[in-house]
Amino acid sequence: MAKKDEYNTTLGDAFKKAFEMGAVSSKPAKAIETKKTEVKPPPLAKPAQPLPAVQATPALSTPDVPSRLQSRPVAKPGNFSKLFYNPSTRSSDDIRKDFYNQSASFSKKKGILEGVSSLYYSMYKVNSRETAEVLKLRDTEELKKEFEQYFVDIKNGRTPSHGGVKPVIMEQSATGSDNAPKAVQVSRKQFSTKTQFCNDAMVRREVDVVIGLDFGTSCTKVVVGTPYEQERAFLVPFSGFGHSSNLHLLPTHLTSERNYYFLPRTSEKGQYRDLKLKLIKTVASPDDERHYEHAVAYLALVFRFARTWFIDTYKSVFGDCKLIWHANVGVPSATYENDDLTELYRKAVLTAWMVSTQEGDINKKMVSEVTESLHNGTVGVEQAVEIAAFPEVAAEVAGYARSEHRREGLHLLVDIGAGTMDVCGFLLNRSEGADQYPLLSSNVKLYGALQLDLARKNAVISAISKQHDALLKDGISPICNDLESYVPDCRGIKTQIIDAQQVFAKGCKTQVRSVLMHLRKNMDPYAAAWKTGLPVFLCGGGSAVPMYEEIIDDLSAWLKENTKATGGARRVSLQKPERLEGRINDADFHRFAVAWGLSWPSWEIGDVITKLEPVVAPNQTTNNNWWSRPLDYSIDAW
Repeated sequence: MAKKDEYNTTLGDAFKKAFEMGAVSSKPAKAIETKKTEVKPPPLAKPAQPLPAVQATPALSTPDVPSRLQSRPVAKPGNFSKLFYNPSTRSSDDIRKDFYNQSASFSKKKGILEGVSSLYYSMYKVNSRETAEVLKLRDTEELKKEFEQYFVDIKNGRTPSHGGVKPVIMEQSATGSDNAPKAVQVSRKQFSTKTQFCNDAMVRREVDVVIGLDFGTSCTKVVVGTPYEQERAFLVPFSGFGHSSNLHLLPTHLTSERNYYFLPRTSEKGQYRDLKLKLIKTVASPDDERHYEHAVAYLALVFRFARTWFIDTYKSVFGDCKLIWHANVGVPSATYENDDLTELYRKAVLTAWMVSTQEGDINKKMVSEVTESLHNGTVGVEQAVEIAAFPEVAAEVAGYARSEHRREGLHLLVDIGAGTMDVCGFLLNRSEGADQYPLLSSNVKLYGALQLDLARKNAVISAISKQHDALLKDGISPICNDLESYVPDCRGIKTQIIDAQQVFAKGCKTQVRSVLMHLRKNMDPYAAAWKTGLPVFLCGGGSAVPMYEEIIDDLSAWLKENTKATGGARRVSLQKPERLEGRINDADFHRFAVAWGLSWPSWEIGDVITKLEPVVAPNQTTNNNWWSRPLDYSIDAW
């Protein structure tokens, strides 16, 4: 995946870059090791866009046998443990070496501090009187304070030094049902911990059940799929908690009372909002652990509700089956291999799943204890679930790739979320029976629908403020006695709103057009789509706003005028698949496309390919064909 300047900037990278303006980052450039395999382009009857030579993971199913008949790949136990630093088996010196290692990224250091803190709290609660345990506790406490001070120094722009503050023991709350808030007691049946229909004695067969989780800024969507059993998929209706416009949309907010977490009812507003954006910020911020905890608690409640709904609703269909659960989550990133943001998402989702399976109501104590057990390696592999993370853009087109409307070649996807606008140019092709998604150029910025709304509101505040400031030019002259002068000028306010929206729209246009120019000049200049018409998907909850539609509708004329792409661009709609069951129509499906794409097993979704070198580098005049591209391209190379 080529990156240059602003291309392929993940939202996590953006927050991290902003934080590092006041501190030196310790994260080194990461190289992707790949095997170079020469793949010749397939013979074509007439000239067409050549396909990329890529090193993809070997397909797990063959073209000769339908995928639904293939056996499930054997899970690799213990992979989840790599996400959590376990200090209990290491000496203090080894832990310090790991922390201060020059190759340790910012995220890695945070993970080490998390592990040390978890070990400290677990040892403190045991309160052992054994000499060895007391000494171990003191050493762990010193490490905890030292590492915490390191992040305090970094945040304040000082050279990191040792030392710290006295640790604060997390307040624990009882798990007894009598202490739970009324809202928690009332909704217990909807948030059960059960994961199976019946006991093992009644099980006749195993069924893979995949939870496709679209953790959105404003709302979360969940699709539960049974791809190998009746090939069905179900949109989860969050009855009593979903948005009033559509119960399949669960507002991404959370409420806490007496250290218990619960989801607000439909007509209520949560105490904690912007959970997704705040979770992303923790990639670069050393003191926002509470945001991680809130995201984990929220996702744990989502898992409980989705499982309970599925088990209660489809007992007559799958009641004699043992459910093999999988969970796929979308990440707002395109360059996701070895990415700190992807690691953060996988860690949060896995922790949330483990919390959701614990007996009792979800509270701070439960989240803390599960996190400790994961860091200390005391959670059995059999208790975990297979977690996979995919770029949201890849998940969004996975369903399109399986439909009769699919067209191979170059596409552009513009996803308008609540907080961000994600623009991605990608290729769709098939190799040895498996779909491949080479992501050529991607850009994520804070140009979502809520950001547009905020820009408009700020324009209103600015217009009124300017009008009122003009009434009193100094502190000496008499105040204005014309009361009508204090009434806001509606025409002036409207003008300010229009001007603010034009500035906002200009930023959106720049983002979309810069990705297109990068695709046209460098990444895929010979694509057939430039002559036949570039397919453009406009998706996301904010895509119905006229301003965004106008930006996309103007692309065709802009392409023809500025890039000599004679075919221009054409809008393509994502069609609701027949096997997706839920109360939505074709026009609304684009809002659920990510969750639908993630409802397939991870090995069925396809290969997401990034780190591709451009056909024509910015300072290069000679051209290279797709099949001659090396696969270890890195942004640091140019």
